[in-house]
Parts: sequence; structure tokens; C-alpha cells
Amino acid sequence: MRQEANMKMRGAATAQGGMDEDSDEVAFLSVLTDIIDQQLSTKLNKTDPEYKVFKEHAERGVGYFQDRFNYIPDELVIDIFLSL
Repeated sequence: MRQEANMKMRGAATAQGGMDEDSDEVAFLSVLTDIIDQQLSTKLNKTDPEYKVFKEHAERGVGYFQDRFNYIPDELVIDIFLSL
């Protein structure tokens, strides 16, 4: 699902004339989404309600992280930033 969303975003940027700034932004968001996905998927307890919320909205990645920041354990936030 995440790959499909990334392909759609890349296709939309290309359809708009292939603006380099937009494609850079899409690429950056894709990398951030992958890092957030990897860290939360592997380190968040599967019984944690946040895990379910994350899995339902994994394609949003950065938006999910911003919306749910206060509910994500501090250790995971630190791991995400260290991954950057």
C-alpha cells in the first residue's frame, strides 16, 4: 500500500511538469515514511493500540507521526531521529 501511495505521489509530481522541488520533497517524504515505518513496526509492541492505529495508516507515515506524536513512546521517537 505504501509503495502504491508513493507511486501515485510520484506520478502526480511528474504530471505537473516534473518539478524538481516537488520530486525532491516526495522523495524526502518517502524516506521519512520508510524510517518511521521500520522503527514503529519493529519496536512498537504489537498489543499496543498505537500499533493498530499506525498499521491502519502506514501510508501516511510523516502525517501519522505528526498527528500521533504525543502518543508515541519517547524511546521510539529517539530511535526514529537516531535513524535519520
